[in-house]
Amino acid sequence: MKSFQKFLVLFFLPITFICFVTFVLNWDIANFKNPVVNVLISGFFIIVSFSYVYVFEKLQQQNRSFLKSIAIASAFVFLAIFIFGYSATFFMTDYIGPKIPFFQATLFISVFIFYVAFIRIFKAIQQNVKLDFPNEKSFYLKITAGISVVVFIILMVVNADSFFWDGTLDYERFIATIQRLLVISLLSVSVSFLSLYLLNKIFFGKNLVLNITITTIVTSVFNTINMLAHNEISVFLIVGYCIVSLFVTVTIAAVVIYSNALSGKDFVISKLTTSFSKKEAEYLELKNQINPHFLFNNLNTLIAFIEINPQKAIAFGHHLSNVYRHYLKNQSEDFVSLTEELAFIKEYLEIYKAKFESGFTFEITGNNSADQYILSVSLQELTDNVFKHNNLEEDHPMSIVINVNDKKLVFANSVHPKTDIVSNNSGLKNISKRYKILTGKDITVEKTDTSFSVSIPILTTEKA
Repeated sequence: MKSFQKFLVLFFLPITFICFVTFVLNWDIANFKNPVVNVLISGFFIIVSFSYVYVFEKLQQQNRSFLKSIAIASAFVFLAIFIFGYSATFFMTDYIGPKIPFFQATLFISVFIFYVAFIRIFKAIQQNVKLDFPNEKSFYLKITAGISVVVFIILMVVNADSFFWDGTLDYERFIATIQRLLVISLLSVSVSFLSLYLLNKIFFGKNLVLNITITTIVTSVFNTINMLAHNEISVFLIVGYCIVSLFVTVTIAAVVIYSNALSGKDFVISKLTTSFSKKEAEYLELKNQINPHFLFNNLNTLIAFIEINPQKAIAFGHHLSNVYRHYLKNQSEDFVSLTEELAFIKEYLEIYKAKFESGFTFEITGNNSADQYILSVSLQELTDNVFKHNNLEEDHPMSIVINVNDKKLVFANSVHPKTDIVSNNSGLKNISKRYKILTGKDITVEKTDTSFSVSIPILTTEKA
């Protein structure tokens, strides 16, 4: 889905939901005829939708960490909501003060977090990702405590006006409300966590949609019973606590999925160090075979360019510098970001372009994301093989196309074979063995008289 379309969907869905609930429950709609209320509600959801699509997702595309992206986008939401809310109430009402805009900004951070969690769950459902609860007890304690704090803050913001009586703080009511909301937060999260865990482990297997739906209903019923016990029942509170129950359930599921993704990433990055020593030795031997004379060969080429074409030497030097910087950065890594590797191979192909000019063309197509990884140096090896085994002719230039999709990268080239080269496919065997050692996955090779292609598995470290 394109960014603007996603922005529109995220804006109109909550507005539609608010209107639906208001009319179905026959609430007083006088407030919705107030232009100030309409402007504020529309503006708040525009800011949150914009923050998700054009701040959070853009940060993710720049390879920022997931948590750092959330923190930056949440800060943006808070500042934008606060400034907008303060300005709107200042110019359109008689109210002047930071209290209400502060509460509004804090509340809509939770809306933004719900967007992040909900979309992560939606992607997980599309990809048929299953919940996999870890065995560490500390995980459950941390998640329960963390989400309880978030829910407590949300409830505190919603109930902020009840702390005051005749404009002054009622300390007894304040303490009583804190105690009540703390209990509600902890119990809601605990019930949701236990329900989701049991449904996932025992009753419905790993059906994510069904488990989330039933858990939300169970938590909502629990909160309704709790309200009845405190004589606080009302349609407004029931709807409110149903929304809180959905928020809690979706957030727990999203955190578990994120934890699974991190575990998967750690597995990918560290699998070699935990494997058998025989495999370690075999892998290191293979890795040390990769193009050890790259820098020296290209320095000789650079010297030649300096003598015959200084401008070309400058461009060549820049490409060589970027490529070698990539080497230094990733020389100890088994897997590297696909985004970085595609940027590297573009620079690498430009080095060949400087040498062979119009003897070949290259194109990189498809979309890639920050959560995709690939075996380090594999694209370089495939590129080197192309130029090792094919003739480059200006009249019949060879073509190289690199295409990326969700699960694999396809490196394809036209075939203009050299007659004096006998191939033992050592480069392909090297890549295949390294993939086997580290992941157990295979590469796929397809060859015809006119084309040659290699499909490489892409490892996704975050499943949603």
